[in-house]
Amino acid sequence: MGETISLDLIVTPSNNLVTFVKFELKYDPTKLEPVGTDPFTLNTSAFVSKDGPVITSGRLIASASVGSDPTKAIQKPTKVGTILFRAIGGTGSSPTTITFENLTQALSSATTDQASENVISTTSPAHILIANNIQACTSNKYKAEMTAGQEVPTNTSSASEIGRAHV
Repeated sequence: MGETISLDLIVTPSNNLVTFVKFELKYDPTKLEPVGTDPFTLNTSAFVSKDGPVITSGRLIASASVGSDPTKAIQKPTKVGTILFRAIGGTGSSPTTITFENLTQALSSATTDQASENVISTTSPAHILIANNIQACTSNKYKAEMTAGQEVPTNTSSASEIGRAHV
């Protein structure tokens, strides 16, 4: 325990033109803790501003924007940024999971999308196995789907957001 775990957040816009991403991450606060007061490092080559993070027990909320220039909209899979966690509790043989929660959204400037329409169709959690001794390791990428048809109201977007954990 005590190892630092890097979680890269990736947005995959598909046919959308993503201009804004907000994420709410849920994690087990007995297994992980954010590193410092600002554990979110923005990918400044793609995004110009961030808001947050707001950290409460087991939740981290932040957002990123490409700014007002429509030519900067995200059109291919792009890293939003990296969040650093510290392993504070072992998981035994079952991994702990970091998931995207209800406030998670991506907004698009594509002509087929409404200004405030959340265009996320799927999210992928990060599964992290923390040994009970000094070692910490992560599993490979896993995926849990939330399709557009499950949203209320439904949408036909194929945009998604992925969490990947690296130690």
